[in-house]
Amino acid sequence: MKKSTTIKLDCPLCNDFHNYELAVRTTTVLYNLTNLQSNQENRKREFRRVFVCPVKNERFEAVISIDESFGEPIQDVEVT
Repeated sequence: MKKSTTIKLDCPLCNDFHNYELAVRTTTVLYNLTNLQSNQENRKREFRRVFVCPVKNERFEAVISIDESFGEPIQDVEVT
């Protein structure tokens, strides 16, 4: 499944904030839930991606954190 989300990054090239659209691809995993597993919380996953500064039209790398839901692991994150 693909979900769209918007993030705001502090650009290291122009020192301004820019919004970027991300396509987050997840998959659904079915579990035989126990009480311990059903209380699982979301966890943060980090991804290193390349972004383009719209002011300077130059690329930069940034590490972003995205919440991953129990039972829906993130397969990939694409900057759109």
